[in-house]
Amino acid sequence: MDFPEVVDIGLCQMLSLLSDHGSDSLLDVHLVGGFDDFSSQYSDHSTKCRTNSEGYSYPLCAKIIEGLSNRSEKFEIRTLHVLGHNTRWDPEGIAYPLFHGFVVISTFINLSFVKS
Repeated sequence: MDFPEVVDIGLCQMLSLLSDHGSDSLLDVHLVGGFDDFSSQYSDHSTKCRTNSEGYSYPLCAKIIEGLSNRSEKFEIRTLHVLGHNTRWDPEGIAYPLFHGFVVISTFINLSFVKS
């Protein structure tokens, strides 16, 4: 991975946007998009021959998980659709992601009740 600190910087930036980041709240994590982009020379699609330095997705996913584990906040990984779970192979043995990413839209509504 060219710039490993970029993951930590990104996590800091995203988590700084939370209004109550000092609480003990459990934060949901959805990680989608990384695929088995290691060399297509392994036509049997086995990960036994793979090293940690091959491809981009494996080191990035590992760094994201490591970055989350090193934070003081509490996280629950709700979706982990990466690597082998997010890979399709064409007839020539070239790997492609099933999903490139997705968006979760949450709406928080402050409710107040008036006693009548």
